Amino acid sequence: MPSLRSSKIEDSSHQLCFPFDQFGIDIPYEKIQIFQNAVEDHIKARPREWIGMSGFRAFGISVDLGYIEYKIVCQVRIGGFCFF
Repeated sequence: MPSLRSSKIEDSSHQLCFPFDQFGIDIPYEKIQIFQNAVEDHIKARPREWIGMSGFRAFGISVDLGYIEYKIVCQVRIGGFCFF
């Protein structure tokens, strides 16, 4: 998986993690779905670190620069780190 930039929000029950990545606008949607499934598999394979994935969506489109930014919303257990 490509390295992802991320941010994190904490509260008393869990941490929300918002990693995101950019894909070229010429990348077929099927490739994006493969990436999404790989992220889901990564999270499911690590139940001690991750609670689950809550969302995966296009966040920003930059036609001039030629990319679409996707944001992933996932819950990480307290004390965990938000890195893939």
